[in-house]
Amino acid sequence: MGNILQRIIYYASCATPIAITFSIVWCIQEHTCLVPSIMILVGIFILILFKKAFSYALKSVETTTVNVIEVIPKDEWILAYIISYLFPFVSFVIEDVDYLLFGILSLLFVIIAGCTHFATPNPILRLYGYHFYELKSEHGMSGYIYVCKGKVCTPKDIKTARRYFDLLLIENKSER
Repeated sequence: MGNILQRIIYYASCATPIAITFSIVWCIQEHTCLVPSIMILVGIFILILFKKAFSYALKSVETTTVNVIEVIPKDEWILAYIISYLFPFVSFVIEDVDYLLFGILSLLFVIIAGCTHFATPNPILRLYGYHFYELKSEHGMSGYIYVCKGKVCTPKDIKTARRYFDLLLIENKSER
């Protein structure tokens, strides 16, 4: 299972599209590019860290048996992400922002998200061609998010998975 640092990187990478959208809008509206450049560079750094952490997880996290009784597609979550998070930032720039307070709050959010037990699809993984599914198991457990490159149609398609976090499972490539 991934460690807390990998979890923090995972959730920080979920916010990078928001930061990039905000940066582009800032450049257009404020005609300054210092703050957006810093945000984009930090976003790129986080994306590189995420790519390395996820690649490492694909090879090294333990494989677990999964007794799935129901598979629910969750790719529509990405559309909700775009509508809920990206569209509002298209016309929104804060002129009087306290950068220190913003940085502290952002860091606090990422650390708290990294220490909680929930799973959310990552929009960056969708860009890499991954699909998301919610799984329900035989023992009444639900809420697992299963991430895989291919399409999953039935519970029989999933026998084992790699446990990235408590509720986030990655396809076991040796099974396909």
